[in-house]
Formats: sequence, structure tokens, C-alpha cells
Amino acid sequence: AHNLDPQDIETGMMYTNCLLDLAKSDEVLKVCDHFLEINPRHRMFRLAKASALRSLGKASESFLYLDEIAKDHPDDHVVMRMQADLIADRDSKSGVVLYDHALQKTVEKTGRTDIPLCWNMALHLLRTREFERGWKYWELGFDKEVGTMGRNLPGLLKIAKRADHQDKIDTDKWTMISVEQGIGDQVLFLSAMDQAIEEFKKVIFVCESRMAPIIRRSFPVIEIAQPGIIEA
Repeated sequence: AHNLDPQDIETGMMYTNCLLDLAKSDEVLKVCDHFLEINPRHRMFRLAKASALRSLGKASESFLYLDEIAKDHPDDHVVMRMQADLIADRDSKSGVVLYDHALQKTVEKTGRTDIPLCWNMALHLLRTREFERGWKYWELGFDKEVGTMGRNLPGLLKIAKRADHQDKIDTDKWTMISVEQGIGDQVLFLSAMDQAIEEFKKVIFVCESRMAPIIRRSFPVIEIAQPGIIEA
């Protein structure tokens, strides 16, 4: 549709969002630059370009570009969130300070909490050991406002009983633990695995095949599974 009518802004925005979801950052830049030649101040394409620059490892360039957008859109909650993301990539503690500032400004301006901002903040709160808020915001990964960038679990697990929501754990029953984020975050959460095994006893851990040997060596008392397969 974009190729058929390259000047159509609505189609261009939908196309850009799809490219962002697919992490095709080079193509995002081409499409954004095309539309920014038509309208240099178009907010959505400027934000998409900043996001693509970040994905390409150009953090400083992305941050400065967001500064330029902020001149036209003071206290824009998306701009503040994206700048907090950039800082948090390098320093979670400093990132949390920016997230809190952005959260306060957003509430003052809109009267409501920015759900995607809180979700982006969750891991950095956990990394800085602010567990109460960190786990609270982590649950927002299922919120529709977060969308495809949130917590992606198999449908079966979404309707299953959650062990951490039970008043009492039946250790005669199996508890399934499934990964839902990238390798770095999986390693972060594995620091709690010994405690989980102690609490739940009979554990099946569902993970990617590349992680299975590491999990098997590190936690020999649990069963290892991969999507659709439980090993003997």
C-alpha cells in the first residue's frame, strides 16, 4: 500500500509501526526521512526515527534528536519515556530517576498514569532492588496499552492457575516455569530459581533449546522442557 501511494501519511504511519515491530530499523529511517521531507515537524515520524536510531546503536544521536522534538512538544510523555529508556540502557539507577520525573509530569498533564512508561521502568526497578514497585509494574506487561512489547506467554499459560497467586502451594503437583523475555533478562531472573525450587519442589522449566544445557547443569533437580516437548 505504501509503494502504491508513497505520499499517503496514514498508510505510511501504519507501515512504519509494522517495521518497528519487526525491528527493521534501516527501513524505518528511509520511510521516516521520506515523510519528514514532506512535513519536517511530524511528531510520529520523528519519534519513530528516534526509536530506529536507538535500535541501530546510535544512542547519543537518538537522545539529541528527542531533545529537538521536545522543543516543539514540551513535556511530551513519549519523548520523556524514550529518553529515560536510553539512559536506563546504560545506568538503571539514573534511568529510574528520569522515569519518575516523566511519570510525575505525565500525571500532572493528563491526570493518569502512563502504563507503557511504568512497564519500561519495571526491569530497572528490579535491577536497583526496588522490588515492591518493580514487581507491581512488571504485571503491567499484560496490559493492552503495552501491546506486543509486553509479556508474551503461550495461551495455555495465560489461563492456567498462577502459583504465586495461590494461598497454599501443593508441592505434590507440578509447577511450570516459562521464560518470556530475552536471554539477558532470563539470566537476571534465574537468580531467583533456587528459591523457586525450594518453594515449589516439583518444577518443570520451559526454555529455549540454547538455554537448556545451562539450565540442566545449573539446576539438576528440575525437569527441562522446550515448547511442545518434555524431555525424559
